This record gives sequence, C-alpha cells and structure tokens, in this order.
Amino acid sequence: MSQLSFRLRVHTLAAYDTKTWKLTWKLESPNFFPSAFSLSFDGRYAAIGGDFYSGEKNSRGGLISTQRIRIFDLLERLQIRDIPMFQSGMDSPPGEIVALAWGGDGKFLAVGFKGVPNDGADAIRILDSATGEILSREPGPRGTHVRGIRFTSDSKYLIVAGISKSVKIWDGQHTKLLQEIPAEAASIAVSKDGHYLALGGEAFGLGNISGLLGLLSPSKGKAIIYKLEK
Repeated sequence: MSQLSFRLRVHTLAAYDTKTWKLTWKLESPNFFPSAFSLSFDGRYAAIGGDFYSGEKNSRGGLISTQRIRIFDLLERLQIRDIPMFQSGMDSPPGEIVALAWGGDGKFLAVGFKGVPNDGADAIRILDSATGEILSREPGPRGTHVRGIRFTSDSKYLIVAGISKSVKIWDGQHTKLLQEIPAEAASIAVSKDGHYLALGGEAFGLGNISGLLGLLSPSKGKAIIYKLEK
C-alpha cells in the first residue's frame, strides 16, 4: 500500500498481512509526493512515480521539485533505484507522471504523462527498469492526459489509453501499432491470461456508454470490442 502524509511530507510504502491486516513493515520516503504506482507481475518490485522536493527554492520562493520514479525491492524491503524523468541538457521536460506499468518479465517499465507541455513532447516513455534508459517514446498533442498503460503478462502486447482520444494496442516492444480503437477510456484493465481487455469511459462512434470489453486475439494482438450494458 502506498500512503502519503501531506502534513509530515512523507511517503510511506507499507505492507500488511492480508489475513490479519496488521502492518508487517514499512519504508518511508521524505519529501516525495507520488502520483502513480505499479506492482510487477511477480509481486517482487514496486515502482512509484511522483515529485521529489529537495528543499531548494526558485526565485519566487516556491519549492523546486523533480519528477522521479523510485523502484523498491519488496522482498529485501529497500529502495534499489531512483530514476529522474528529466536531465538538463539531455531531454525536454515531460508532463506529470500519471501511469506506470511493468512488462511481464520485469525488464521494461512504461511511463505515461498528463499535461504534455508541447505538441510532439513525450506522452509515453518505455524505460529499461534496471538502468532507467529510455528505450522508446510516443509523442502526444499538447495537453495529452494518458489514462492508462498495461502490458499483457507475457509482454507480447502493450495497451495505451489517452493519446489522441484512442486506445492503442502495440506489440510488446512498442515498435508496431497493431490496432487503434476510437475510445476515450477513463481506465483500462487486462486479464491475467492476456486475452481480455476492459475499457471504462466514453467510446466515440460507439455511443456514450460506461464500458467496453475487448477480446484480444493471441495471434494478432487485436481486439474485438463489445459494448457493456448499463
């Protein structure tokens, strides 16, 4: 469980026993304000994205923050990686981190942003989870708000919602677009076996509905979309 105390300015990653709901351990990160969380498929690692405040102030007296992703080893109960999302002189500032997703094998971590500052700036980044290296990017129009990112558990497919009012199904390496669904989904979910895709929100061209269900073709990675009744 990821918890935040604004009063104490501390983020806490806490683990509870699911039978007794007693706290078993916790890790605290001072001055870190998370905005996205993702657990690896094997349950070993947690990735948390958000703003870190170092205590430095700008010329107007406001606190300076940096966007970072912190990776925790839940078995060893410690933070193992801290990845900055912007390095001065190397890339342009992204928007705010709002979505994270682990690849099925744990080697990749997908990051989605909202408030994309300029047309063509990064809306999605695919990172090497061990080094933080940017392996792939996907641009979006200014103001883009990524609503969700999911890998299938076998890492064959990557589903992205929120860029240009569509849901996109990519191959797992984010190199080939397999399908684009004209739906402005507010949320997405993929079944454990990777065969089903659920979308919540409005679907353009399919009527104003509360949900969609897609059956993913294991061979082609495309979805046949069904409307869910209200």
